[in-house]
Amino acid sequence: MTARVDSARRMSVEIARLDDSQVRDLVDSAETVGVGIGGTTKTVHVAGTPVFVKQLPITRSEETDPFATDNRAGLPFVCHYGIGSPSCGVGREVAAHQLTSEWVESGEVDFFPLLLGSRIVDLKPDVDLSEFDGDGPPQQWGTSWPQVERRLAEMKTARSSMVLFLEHVPETLGSALRRSLAEGSGESVFTDTVAQIIAATAWMEKQGFHHFDVHPGNILIHEGRLLFTDFGLSLHHRFDLTTEEASSLTTHPGFDRDTALMHLFHWVLYELGYTSGPRRLALLRAAATDPAAPELVPVRAGLGDTGVDLIAADASVVVRMTERFAVLMKDAFGGRYVAGSSRS
Repeated sequence: MTARVDSARRMSVEIARLDDSQVRDLVDSAETVGVGIGGTTKTVHVAGTPVFVKQLPITRSEETDPFATDNRAGLPFVCHYGIGSPSCGVGREVAAHQLTSEWVESGEVDFFPLLLGSRIVDLKPDVDLSEFDGDGPPQQWGTSWPQVERRLAEMKTARSSMVLFLEHVPETLGSALRRSLAEGSGESVFTDTVAQIIAATAWMEKQGFHHFDVHPGNILIHEGRLLFTDFGLSLHHRFDLTTEEASSLTTHPGFDRDTALMHLFHWVLYELGYTSGPRRLALLRAAATDPAAPELVPVRAGLGDTGVDLIAADASVVVRMTERFAVLMKDAFGGRYVAGSSRS
C-alpha cells in the first residue's frame, strides 16, 4: 500500500503543476472508456503514467458552489437505491473520493482507489441519459418524476465539468470474475471476494459511510484487493444531508453488504450460464431452502464446494433483496428499506 500512496503523491504533484488550459486539453484529448448517467470516464497519460479521469457535469444550480454536499437538486431518497438514478450532486462525489483517499493514505484501509486531484474546467461533459427516454421513467418515478426530470435537464445543459484524476486500476471485479471462471480459479476468487465485501462494507458502515451502489462494475481489483469506487449515490454523516438521508445511516444496517451480495451472486450465476433472471432467482430460492439442493450441482463445477456453500448461506438475503429491488423498479418502493439479517 505504501507504494500505491507514494506513487499517487508523485502524480498529484504532476497534476497540480498543470494550468487550467493544460487540464482542458488533456481531458479533451483523453481516450473515452465509458459514458454513463454520472458522466464520462477516460484514460490519459500524465508524465508518462496512465491516470483515470472522471468528468462530471456541474449543473447550473451547482455552479455557485460545486463542492457543496447538500441535495441541491431536491431528489427523493429513493435515488440512492441505484435503480438508474442520477446522483444528488457533484460535490458529494468529490467529498467521498477525498474522504476515502484520506483513509487509504492514513493506512486505515486499502480498499479504495486514490484521488490524485480535481479541477473545474470549462468543458461540456458527455452523459448517457438514454434510459430515461420514453414513457417508462415518469411512471416509475411517480410523484418524484418532476425533481428527477429537472436534474436530468440540468445535466444535459451543463456547461462545465468537475474533473477527477484517479489512480489507474483498469480491471473491474466483473472482468476478474469472468476471467477466473474461464481459467478454473473461480472458487478461490469468489470466496475471497465475498470475504472482502463483507469486511469492507461493515467497516464503511461503522464510519457512517454508505456506498449505496456496490456491484462488480463499481469495484476495481488491484493485486487481489478489491477497491470500491463510483460514489455518485454515496452518503456520509459529515455531508449536508436531508432528514431522510441522515436517518438512513441508522435505518439501513447491512444495506451495502446485502445489495453487494445480491449483485455479486447474480453476476456470477449469469457468467455460469444462468442468463435468465427468473432462472437465477429460482436457483437462489432452492438454495435458501436446501443448501444441498440438486439445482446447485451445475454451479459446483465453476465455484466448487466452498463457493456453493457461500451462495447457500446468503441465498435468503439475496432472494429478499432481489424481490425488493423488483418492487423498486416498479414503483420506487416509496423510498423505504426494511432491514433484514444476514450472515456476518
